[in-house]
Amino acid sequence: MIMVAEPSEEQRQSVLDSYGILDSADESGYDDLTRLAAFICGTPTALITFVDHDRQWFKSKIGTETRETPP
Repeated sequence: MIMVAEPSEEQRQSVLDSYGILDSADESGYDDLTRLAAFICGTPTALITFVDHDRQWFKSKIGTETRETPP
């Protein structure tokens, strides 16, 4: 069995920051995935989210107008 070290919170945040996705504009590809997830799951709300230092930011959202929440 190969054991893989779990990344630290600092590493996770560094990788997230490197994507440059936080606070980016809406993108149709993400919105398509969010709509598909809501449809498949039969739910009125679906989200694609990223957890930053002090918030959970919604890259794509269906069923809410909220853009972010505390983590």
